[in-house]
Amino acid sequence: MSSIEILFVLLLVYQLKHFLADYILQGKYMLGKFKPKWDFLGPLLAHVGVHAVMTFSIVCVALQLLDKLLPTDFVYAHAVAIAMFDGIVHFFMDRIKAGPRYMGRWKPISAAEYPDLALYANLKYEECEGLDFERRKNSRKRLRGNTLFWWALGFDQMVHHVTHYACIYFILKLAGVI
Repeated sequence: MSSIEILFVLLLVYQLKHFLADYILQGKYMLGKFKPKWDFLGPLLAHVGVHAVMTFSIVCVALQLLDKLLPTDFVYAHAVAIAMFDGIVHFFMDRIKAGPRYMGRWKPISAAEYPDLALYANLKYEECEGLDFERRKNSRKRLRGNTLFWWALGFDQMVHHVTHYACIYFILKLAGVI
């Protein structure tokens, strides 16, 4: 298998890992990572643990397949280091995204809410006569929060993908592929 083929296989494996860990394997308990104060810690650690275990497994398998001469303790030590890197980055990014004092303060709006909010938000001040001016202000705030929510989610996903690229780079470097 060529270096490019190995790279693409690892990219696909990490995409699958990300989908499984962030969506399929993230249960109700792990959604507690959105809680305020320190109540988020257990659920977030459980979620990050799933990511770290999956990365550990990917690194172990990849290094064994790519270089059969690597000693097992070398493989495990590097797999632990790469899994910790992935877990730590995931922990801080998810806390920043979910924390109610950080990016978690922005909320998405539903498709059903959007038309009404957009109608009021786009009214000019003079058009609000007889209408609730406070509703116009709140509609604008909710629409802005919706935009910021999606930007925050996109930033979160970008950070996770870049982290996976770094993990893949470390795997390929350790195996002598690059």
